Amino acid sequence: MAPLVALARLALSNAASGVRKRLNCWIVAMSLWLMTHGKQYVAVRRSHAFRGKIPHFLYAYAVGWRYFKVIEFVPIKDLETGKRSRFFFWFPGKFRVIHCRIEAVRCWATEAQALADYYFKRP
Repeated sequence: MAPLVALARLALSNAASGVRKRLNCWIVAMSLWLMTHGKQYVAVRRSHAFRGKIPHFLYAYAVGWRYFKVIEFVPIKDLETGKRSRFFFWFPGKFRVIHCRIEAVRCWATEAQALADYYFKRP
């Protein structure tokens, strides 16, 4: 566990210095997650830059009962070519923060009811 915490501190200190470093979305998400001692959330989705071929990792944390924020490390476009770096393991990037508001929370007894609520929302 100690090497992971050291890696987390190194990744965040490099990012906080203002110099754009080469990092990885998994390293950043796990660094933030370890800094909170695993009390918040790490999520995964398909990458936009690679057309969904590789996973992309995010860190999310709750702010009260109605809000949560997501921090992700995304690749930047090269200013000369206008394309993103194709090296998915270690890339220069930027931090994106997404603010989300929870509209409703409903509980159901069966999976069918939950899926019906998810796909056919009531007004």
